[in-house]
Amino acid sequence: MEKKIQMKLSIIVPGIRNNLWEKLTKSIFSSCKDHSFEIIFVGPKPYDDYLSSIENVKYIQDFGSPSRSLQIGSLYASGEYITYTSDDCIARNNSLDELLNNINSDVVSIQYSESPNFSGKPHPIEYYNAWYHNDLRCKHVNKKWKIPIIFLMKRDLFYYYGGIDCKFEHINMNLHDLAFRMQMDNKSVEVSSNVVWDADYVHRNSSDPVIAAFLQNDKPLFDSIWNSDNFNRSSRIKFNNWEESPKIWERRK
Repeated sequence: MEKKIQMKLSIIVPGIRNNLWEKLTKSIFSSCKDHSFEIIFVGPKPYDDYLSSIENVKYIQDFGSPSRSLQIGSLYASGEYITYTSDDCIARNNSLDELLNNINSDVVSIQYSESPNFSGKPHPIEYYNAWYHNDLRCKHVNKKWKIPIIFLMKRDLFYYYGGIDCKFEHINMNLHDLAFRMQMDNKSVEVSSNVVWDADYVHRNSSDPVIAAFLQNDKPLFDSIWNSDNFNRSSRIKFNNWEESPKIWERRK
C-alpha cells in the first residue's frame, strides 16, 4: 500500500450520477488552484470523453456499495491528504486552497451546505458535534467528540485506522465510526473555518437504497457497536475489510 506521494490531495468520489461529474470537476479546479490534486471517481458508470482527457482524473469501475467504492478508491490515492465528496456537490471557489492552508488537527471536519439547487445555507456549527444528532447519542460516544461527515486527513492515517468499515453499506454511519475510533485514540478533530462544499439537497423516501441501507443495516449495526453493553470496538480495523463486501450492491437496481 506504500506509494510515493505525488501530490497534495486526493479527492474520492463514489457515485452513479456521472452526468454531474463534469460540473463537480470544474468546481474543484476553481477551488484548488495553489495545490496539486487528483480526483478519483468510483462507481458502475464511467465518465465521458471530457473527463477522460484530464490527466489528474481517474475512474475505477465497481458495482459494490458506496462504502466499498470509497475504500477501493483510497487504494488508488497518491496524495498526502485524502478526502471524499458526493457527486451532487460543487466546491466553492478557492475553498479547497483555504482548507489545505489551514490544517491544525489530525482530522478536519469539512463544513458543507445541503440545500435545494446549491443555495448554500450552511449547517449551524453545532451540527458537527456528535451529540447534536439523536442517532449518535450512544452509551460509548463521548459528548465532546466531533463528526467529520466530510473528512480531510493524511492518507497514511486513513490507512492506519483501516479506513471505513464496509459492513456499513452507505457512507454515513461508518464515517462516525471512523471518527469515534480515532478520537477514542486521542486523535484531534476540528471543524473547518469555512464551508467548502455545497450539496444539492433532494428528499429521499424509504424506498431509496441509501435510506433503506440506513434503516435496515447501518443504524442497527452502529447501535450494536456503540450502544452495546459489552463494548469492545478497537480503534483500528482491517483495511481490506472491503473485500468482504458484496461485489454487487443489490439495493441498487
